[in-house]
Amino acid sequence: MITSASDLAYWMGWELKSKPKIFQKELFVLLTKEEEHVYKLLELKLTLYKLSLLSKFPTSKVASILFQLEMKNYTRPLPGKRFERI
Repeated sequence: MITSASDLAYWMGWELKSKPKIFQKELFVLLTKEEEHVYKLLELKLTLYKLSLLSKFPTSKVASILFQLEMKNYTRPLPGKRFERI
């Protein structure tokens, strides 16, 4: 039996299960020289292959660096194998 608005929200499944996570950026970015080099190139929202050409690193190494930057919450992937800074 529904007796209040909160009951209605519960039965309709409208309640949030958990609160959204809030990420706080670090004040000082601690990156390796290779990560810093690729991170500077990300101002242009380049594709993985263009990043590889400009950085003069193999594509596999650039992909690894981009993954590390993504795990540190400094970059995010875009459609079309493009990446951007956060």
